[in-house]
Amino acid sequence: LVFVRHIFGGGTGGYIGPEIKAEYPLFYWIDTILGQLIVCPFLFFSGYGIFMSIRNKEGYVNNLIQIRLPRLLLYFDITVLMHFILYSFKFDIKTMLESLVAWKSIGNHQWFIFATMFLYIVTYISFSILKEDEKKAINLLIVFLIVYAIVICNYQRGFYYDTIICYAEGMIFASREKDLRKKITQMNWKAWMVISCVFVIGYLAAYCVRDNGTAYIFKIIYIVGYWLTATSFTTILLGVMSKIKFGNSMLFM
Repeated sequence: LVFVRHIFGGGTGGYIGPEIKAEYPLFYWIDTILGQLIVCPFLFFSGYGIFMSIRNKEGYVNNLIQIRLPRLLLYFDITVLMHFILYSFKFDIKTMLESLVAWKSIGNHQWFIFATMFLYIVTYISFSILKEDEKKAINLLIVFLIVYAIVICNYQRGFYYDTIICYAEGMIFASREKDLRKKITQMNWKAWMVISCVFVIGYLAAYCVRDNGTAYIFKIIYIVGYWLTATSFTTILLGVMSKIKFGNSMLFM
């Protein structure tokens, strides 16, 4: 699903013609509905994995700044430089410099790189300051995410900040995995109805205000609405995974 969404759905304007869209309307309707939500599992499991590594590997948090962040930026800048070459350097200096730090796109999905670099930095700060208290470190991380979203919404489009809360959700789940797994598997239909309602209300709230100009209140409503949508969507996925076992026999041949 992720592969199809990003390769075909994410680039429908450039990769697939209108005749194919007309032939498979259901796929494109689902693609439109999901939108940014497709990256929620990526961010959730990234937060989960990084938290577990911090907990179980001595000094791992330092690797985020010393190894992972520089390596990510290096690989990203290599691809950006390739774009420069392919487009014969038809960009002004300001655009080229901003694209090297993932602030501006020159035809690539730079927002995910920018968000990931930010997450590495605030994770390092949070777990360095509060390394003896995992709960407080996660709470500090969430504060950083809130401030980030409130500030960045004045300069960038929603995809820079509308799903990053799932990273913190993954860390929360990892920190209390045994307890939360049990709660999720024991949730009744009423609880799932509440979560589904939160998903729908958050989605509608974000959808209704996302194109309503630059009024700051609309941006805040969008952040709250989409964060509710993203976290409830990930929770629903966890519920599905707790009930259905996914597998492919070819992987075990």
